[in-house]
Amino acid sequence: NNELQKLTVHINHFVLRGKALKVASIQNISNELDREELEAWKKLMHVLVHEIMNSVTPMKTLTYSLYNLYQQNDHPKSLKEFEVQDIEDTFQGLKALNKRVQGLMQFVESYRKLYKIPEPVFTNFSFSEIIEELQTLYKEELQEKKINLCLSENKNLKLFADKSLLTQVIINLVKNAIEAFENTTQPKIKITLSENQNKKTISITDNGTGINSEILKDIFIPFFTTKTNGTGIGLYYSKLIILMHKGTLRVSSVFEKGSTFTIQL
Repeated sequence: NNELQKLTVHINHFVLRGKALKVASIQNISNELDREELEAWKKLMHVLVHEIMNSVTPMKTLTYSLYNLYQQNDHPKSLKEFEVQDIEDTFQGLKALNKRVQGLMQFVESYRKLYKIPEPVFTNFSFSEIIEELQTLYKEELQEKKINLCLSENKNLKLFADKSLLTQVIINLVKNAIEAFENTTQPKIKITLSENQNKKTISITDNGTGINSEILKDIFIPFFTTKTNGTGIGLYYSKLIILMHKGTLRVSSVFEKGSTFTIQL
């Protein structure tokens, strides 16, 4: 009836009395996908509203305070009525407003970054090239925090991907792993690369604080973060890049024991 449907199709092959046969099952999953999409949008809206209100509410309070500072009996104060403290309060109020505006602009810039990811340019390269860049970037921090970085024995395996974008993903995941160490006596990050049936699997495992099961399902939602100064786009950005490679990015985690992020290409 000219209606767009979302279907899942499964085909099984078998032989019956020497004759090759196929059985196909087709299932309409439109409702399930629509529910998932609506739930995802609801979570995104919740995060967006939360972030915007965090900036707008104090801005509203500050502007109202400044307005009251400059008016008297529904008229602007004259210059003679101003005191030195009024000027100081105005300066501090405008300074705070500017800080909140900058924070809001940074939030918008983070959002804009998400839809400006360039299309992947696929090339063949060795995974060791990413590892070398990673070691150079985090050498001092790993030494300072006494973090043991264990590398894959198969680091010379070839990958067919966008090297620049994939490097960004690995850097994001390693950065998160480094930040996950809190009161960990022997912090360790293990990066492995394996190949099975032409599929490459990259795993990044840490023995840090892990992720609470209550928030595990939300960590790939844009702008969702539990960090004080986090933007909440790192993991979403990483997953988007991997999806553009026709791959998958998954996570498994045990609270207070560690996490593993797995990329399959």
